[in-house]
Amino acid sequence: YFQSTCLIDMSPACDRFLNYIPTSGSIIDLGCGSGRDLKYFHDKGCQAEGADASRALCQKAARYTGLPIFHIRLQEWKPTHTYHGIWCCASLLHLTPEEIFLFMRGAVQALLPGGVLFLSAKYGIKTGLDSQGRYFTNFSDTLIHEISARSPKLTLAERWYTKDGLGRADVKWVNLIYQKTAQPDIMTHQEDS
Repeated sequence: YFQSTCLIDMSPACDRFLNYIPTSGSIIDLGCGSGRDLKYFHDKGCQAEGADASRALCQKAARYTGLPIFHIRLQEWKPTHTYHGIWCCASLLHLTPEEIFLFMRGAVQALLPGGVLFLSAKYGIKTGLDSQGRYFTNFSDTLIHEISARSPKLTLAERWYTKDGLGRADVKWVNLIYQKTAQPDIMTHQEDS
């Protein structure tokens, strides 16, 4: 898996995401896999860290990037601080819809005001187990609409579709950038005494 994904060029999506991130902004790559995108963000000057559910991939990604990689499943991720950006490239597609909704609630809490969340997932597939026993959720228009409806503090800023980076003709990806609503300034009024 490391060898097959490490060299896929994700720079067009990474750069779209980085348009929303301030210079040297903080990013966490959840489900970072090989560390490919994590390294890209770090090389662009961001404060970047990663997490993955595979202990072996965490070790390989840490060696490849020289960056901290935390071993944790997305379902168990509890943010301890806030970020300018959360990157989830092909990581939420193995969660059930209910797990995705729970994850989105945590992501909202982990984003700074104006921060962004990137998601990419397979589009147009059958939800359920594949021939190898792995679970996949189809990120259909209906699911995307429900994610938005259940995440009132997030606005869907961009949506676009891409071909498969591994060259599979029958696989299509949907890419989403959600932006957290910037909190308005709180004005205080003092009454004249």
